[in-house]
Amino acid sequence: MTTPLLSIITINYNNAQGLQKTMQSVFDLHFTDYEYIIIDGGSTDDSVDVIKQFLANPEYAKKISFWVSEKDKGIYNAMNKGLSHVQGKLVNMMNSGDCFIADALDKLPIWEKEHPGAVLHGAISKYKDGVFVGCEGPSSLTIDTIPLCHQATFVPITLHKQYGTYDEQYKIYSDFEFWNRLKKQGVPFTWINQIICNFDASGVSSVVNDARWKEKEIIQKNYGTYAAPSLLTLGKRFIKKLIGKY
Repeated sequence: MTTPLLSIITINYNNAQGLQKTMQSVFDLHFTDYEYIIIDGGSTDDSVDVIKQFLANPEYAKKISFWVSEKDKGIYNAMNKGLSHVQGKLVNMMNSGDCFIADALDKLPIWEKEHPGAVLHGAISKYKDGVFVGCEGPSSLTIDTIPLCHQATFVPITLHKQYGTYDEQYKIYSDFEFWNRLKKQGVPFTWINQIICNFDASGVSSVVNDARWKEKEIIQKNYGTYAAPSLLTLGKRFIKKLIGKY
């Protein structure tokens, strides 16, 4: 079997409608050098039926290298489970509800060839309750303070093999911890000037709550990048918490 350039992992739990949209966006990609891994957390809605409907199409089924529906221990446990089945050179995490833009990966082979061993990261179009709220794409220079969106990130699997998978003690920001871990080891991060996906801002990591801020601050303290928030920042947090926006 030829090693694919990209392994796409989708995790899902009781989000059949979102899963259907995400899977369709994967199969609608112009780029085809990928395998698809689906990790369902034992959903009790129609999620498994959605997967089976796609499997019934031979063109889609041949791209699905692994899928499972079983209880897991949370988001990052599911993502780590997906990583254990990766055969590609690069990994992208596209959670259920988030959708690739069809032509977003057309230049992925070029980017990977020009920047071997680097974490490639682009931008997202962000939607909340179906309404466009803007585009985001943090700079490579601010990785230790502003989290990358893993849906727009492509990680060489060799980095997971060398530096580990997601730390499951963190329930919301383990990907942020992973970016900090890689940066501390001197791994290069390369910006790709491309909007990769439409991002659903109603997910766990987009919910403004004290647990989210606390996890981020713990990680930053562990990596020596924490600075106590200013009164202005605290005020902005309070306002965002009140209106429920990220």
